[in-house]
Amino acid sequence: MVCNVFSGKIKPALVLLFGVWLAACAGTGVSVRQSESAYLEELLKIKAQSEDADFLALRMAFVRTPEYQPYGGAEYTLSGDLFKAMEESEYRHCVEIANQLLRENYTSLNGHYAAMVCNMGLGNEETGMYHRYVLNGLMQSIGNSGDGRSPESAYIAISTPELRAFLRLIGLEINSQALVVEGGKSFDVMGVKYPKSGDEFEMTFDISIQMSKAPDYQQSGK
Repeated sequence: MVCNVFSGKIKPALVLLFGVWLAACAGTGVSVRQSESAYLEELLKIKAQSEDADFLALRMAFVRTPEYQPYGGAEYTLSGDLFKAMEESEYRHCVEIANQLLRENYTSLNGHYAAMVCNMGLGNEETGMYHRYVLNGLMQSIGNSGDGRSPESAYIAISTPELRAFLRLIGLEINSQALVVEGGKSFDVMGVKYPKSGDEFEMTFDISIQMSKAPDYQQSGK
């Protein structure tokens, strides 16, 4: 398990919920309209900080919408400028970019992290704390999906930027990344290390969801 990045304790494991959701969607042929409705419903709960806000459900609903672009989109086009603005303490510009990114992908760890840091830098504590709340919820939804020790207990990631942001936010440096296909699923095996101790090890992520959107995957008819 992965503890809350900033504070608090992790919630109970949600792997079973993910499996039930995926099976239900596969069996019923959920329409785009239904998927967008489900995504908006979860988004409203999270923005209201409702007790039944479900960050895993938000991520899984998002991947069924047309806005889900694991190999392109705002996450790729805006991240460079976003982190540059944050590093140079251009907080207003940083917030503008973060908000633009989150309008297209509210599940973005990078977007919420930057929005948290830069709003805090501007003295917008309430807004910064809100983005901290969302960031923690998203991080926990990944951390509760497995332990990353093997393909059987891999963390579930919906994009490479999400995977890499997750590792950075729990304090790990990335040394390598290898694609492994096993049992009809796709995994990224990440070589990582703790900067202070230098300890190196591997963490495994199930990336089957994003691979289903890969051009080569689609062309192969798999």
